[in-house]
Amino acid sequence: MAAEKPIPLVTYRPETAPEPPPQLDVIGSELWHGIVGEWDIADRAGRALLEQACAAYSMAERLRRQIAVDGDLIETGNGVGMKLNPMIMAEISARSLVARLLGRLGVLDTEPKRGPGRPPKPGGW
Repeated sequence: MAAEKPIPLVTYRPETAPEPPPQLDVIGSELWHGIVGEWDIADRAGRALLEQACAAYSMAERLRRQIAVDGDLIETGNGVGMKLNPMIMAEISARSLVARLLGRLGVLDTEPKRGPGRPPKPGGW
């Protein structure tokens, strides 16, 4: 099985960095600019993954803000008890998707992959 090669680290000048897709909001666009400012994601598939990661990150942040307003616990439908705010699970899911997509892009691997260990000494043992 062929090993995946990491995306090379490239610093774009602000005028040459690819612009974020227009459907991303400010939060997603900030993540986009942060990543394309450090990584060369030139292929269409990579940019599509990055777009999805930025959209999921934006959703997670919006959910976090709404959870801060509503609270971690909310009243049940009949008003008798409390339950965990269901937006918490949606936020966790969105953040998990962001991590998986950024991992797939290789932007989370900041150190180069190393070999199995140090080379043997000349002459054997």
